[in-house]
Amino acid sequence: MVKESKSKIPIGVLVQVVALVAITLLLIVLLANFPWSVPSSFRCYDTDNGVISLAWEKSDDVDGYILFNNGKIIEVDNIVTLVYNGETYWDIKTQPGDTYRLQIAAYKVVVGGIKLVGPKTQQLVVFATK
Repeated sequence: MVKESKSKIPIGVLVQVVALVAITLLLIVLLANFPWSVPSSFRCYDTDNGVISLAWEKSDDVDGYILFNNGKIIEVDNIVTLVYNGETYWDIKTQPGDTYRLQIAAYKVVVGGIKLVGPKTQQLVVFATK
């Protein structure tokens, strides 16, 4: 007589697999519905007063924007945000003589406060003079 071998999957592993599948499906739905547009008309310039000003066309279908310098997120403490006539303006405190390689990306906040970040703009290079 041959004994049948039945392997049982531990309940903890099964729960983790189901959760992973659910999260994957949620991300697919969210990504399919996210307006993955690059912020348009992105421009920046040195104002000669220790500040770099940035501007771009504001989009109504996103929750906010993230600013990058050399590929790294710039700390929020160094940014002043203003919105005027459908455009968004940010002023960044600078160090004289430093070069800034700036990009922005739009994001949408989803379940659990997670920010889904869209593609970055083209990198703009600005040299801080004062």
